[in-house]
Amino acid sequence: MLARPLLRSYPALFVAGITTLVGGIALLAAALLSEPGALSALSGNWGKIAWTGWFFLVIFGSLIGYTTYMRLLRDIGASRAGSYAFVSPVIAVALGVLFFSEQVTVFDVIGIIVMLIGAYLAMAETSVRKPTAL
Repeated sequence: MLARPLLRSYPALFVAGITTLVGGIALLAAALLSEPGALSALSGNWGKIAWTGWFFLVIFGSLIGYTTYMRLLRDIGASRAGSYAFVSPVIAVALGVLFFSEQVTVFDVIGIIVMLIGAYLAMAETSVRKPTAL
């Protein structure tokens, strides 16, 4: 509700950055208060694989993905912009198959079909019916 009016006044990258920063600070505070070991994790001694995963999520998941979502939200509206939520799991499964040789079951295929149908329905134009006079 607040993003679209903000996007009329500010660039999508700015809105995405500020909301991500505020959310990150809130999650960090919550983790430090409730998660055992959170303070020691701030040392950054995670290892190469964890740092690589973190950078991937920051660049693609946050910087590119969220900024693109904000632009779509501004340009095409919330319901159509939200259709990415139907497509991203399908892409994740495809990447798992390509890079990690994950196995796809019949249930996975059914789920993929359901997700793609959901994306189609979110993006499909709806016809507006005019009320008929009695």
